[in-house]
Amino acid sequence: MSAMLTTKEIAQELDTDPGTVRRYLRTTLPDHKPEKGNRWSINEDEFQALKAKFLKLHASQSNHDTLEMIKILRKGLDELETRIAKGE
Repeated sequence: MSAMLTTKEIAQELDTDPGTVRRYLRTTLPDHKPEKGNRWSINEDEFQALKAKFLKLHASQSNHDTLEMIKILRKGLDELETRIAKGE
């Protein structure tokens, strides 16, 4: 039988915080949700499957955040070029 992992242990493995893990688990495994007052526990096999999905989602979100930052910087540079052209 596989060892059970807590959200804290999962968070350490995924380099994130337990709250993020719990939110991810609630959306990914709604039928697996523990009863009120109980804790999440995931076996090693479940963890390996979730890990791949979590890391893919996290990479996708990081790429999205990077693109948004580039858009903000590009807008700022455009505004600066306009001000320079106007002699401000």
